[in-house]
Amino acid sequence: MQIRYASYHTEPIERRVDPYGLLFRRQHWYLSGYCHLRQDLRIFRLDRIQQLTLLGQNFTRPENFNAAEHFNASLNQMPGNLSVKVMLHTDLTTAAEQLGLTASLLKPQVGGLLLSFQIDNCDCLALWLSQLPFDFTILQPTELKQALKNQAQRLLRLAGDGH
Repeated sequence: MQIRYASYHTEPIERRVDPYGLLFRRQHWYLSGYCHLRQDLRIFRLDRIQQLTLLGQNFTRPENFNAAEHFNASLNQMPGNLSVKVMLHTDLTTAAEQLGLTASLLKPQVGGLLLSFQIDNCDCLALWLSQLPFDFTILQPTELKQALKNQAQRLLRLAGDGH
């Protein structure tokens, strides 16, 4: 397919893409596929595709391609992202009920479940963590700890008696 794609920091550009899979993460839909312009696998947020034209050409999707694995690997390679490590103090069943597909990122450890991934916005993650029904410990980054403190202070201020 031919797409007109505008990333958050560049002007729209035409790309020819072989679509391999769709994935919903962080409140957005993503398309994984082979980008002929970059001659590599790429991820495209669907809401940033301004125009799409089906070209009617055939392609072969790589055998055993996994859109979720490709998405996670791509996040780890993006410049500017922060490495996150959070220990969730709960069992796998409870975590899976709350996290859905994100539970696939969990690794059992002594003391809980380790959640490791990359982020570019600590504020959104702090809000998400604050809604979990179980305790957790932020191991890194310090920016996430500060974002959670800011969220807690905001909530305390909002819960105040108005003085």
